[in-house]
Amino acid sequence: MSARSRARILAWIAGSVVAALLAIFVVPWGSLFGPERSVTSYCRVWQEEGTKLRNRQIDAQRQGEGGDIFAPITAAMAGPGDLADLFDKLDKVAPDEIEPDIRRYRDAWREVADSLKEGNLLNMLTKQMAIAAQTKGVESRINAWTQTNCTANAN
Repeated sequence: MSARSRARILAWIAGSVVAALLAIFVVPWGSLFGPERSVTSYCRVWQEEGTKLRNRQIDAQRQGEGGDIFAPITAAMAGPGDLADLFDKLDKVAPDEIEPDIRRYRDAWREVADSLKEGNLLNMLTKQMAIAAQTKGVESRINAWTQTNCTANAN
């Protein structure tokens, strides 16, 4: 075997070892297999995404107070879709014990958002009232679970 061939083999081995070490120590494994279902992940998403949603609503309200009458209306119309998106993100990381309620709540808000896209405001309001009645227990369980688990994690 020539010196050139040995050098190529050694370079390939060294490259393979470096790639393996990078994969083991640098690559966040959760990103390869999807988000991690855990209380910590759920609370992080709840805090980060919930804050973004709340800030958008506050900004729209301030714009309305500043004379932009369409900003609060636009925010209100986007509300059901925004909530569905928030709960979709939560559903991806929710622990098994709360995930079915998160999924059901997400699906309910998606249904309201879809009915709003149809342009029938009366249908959307009727659907929203029906869904609110159907998901009251779900909402209460999500609220209690989130307060218990995420408030304790924040301390």
